[in-house]
Amino acid sequence: LFRSALGMAAYAVAGTPSDCVKVALSTLLDMPIDVVVSGINHGPNLGSDVIYSGTVSAALEGAILGKPSVAVSLLNGHNKAADFTHAAEYVARALEKMVAGGMPTKTIYNVNFPAVSLHEVAGVKMTKLGTRIRKHTLCHHHPKHGLRFQGYCIWCSNRPRILAHGYQRACE
Repeated sequence: LFRSALGMAAYAVAGTPSDCVKVALSTLLDMPIDVVVSGINHGPNLGSDVIYSGTVSAALEGAILGKPSVAVSLLNGHNKAADFTHAAEYVARALEKMVAGGMPTKTIYNVNFPAVSLHEVAGVKMTKLGTRIRKHTLCHHHPKHGLRFQGYCIWCSNRPRILAHGYQRACE
């Protein structure tokens, strides 16, 4: 427990996003909550992405513990300078209506919000989780001397990444 810059009590949990939800709901909170909201994270959680998502896993943990839960993602192409304001405003407004209408327990909603302003949102569509199959490249590599890890590595990726010391793997 520590005090934030705003003077509010804050907690830190050394664990996964789902660990944070479990600790909050089972130990820290001494008042009932209406809904668990996880996110907003960079990039979409579509199809099989949800299996690997910390954002979705935190919402799933809330549902497992009997709370309606929402995972929120911003479709921003992983732009680190992205503006989350519109997504946050939209989700806050939607949650007021959803909670007032009664959200089912042990349910998760996965919201993927476009990186646009609120007035550009054309509508909402409720769908089932689809299948998203990506072609990943497996890259076998012996790292150059001087990188912080040694040994034989295999990366599974669908986009280029810059590694330690600016070393880029073309096959990623």
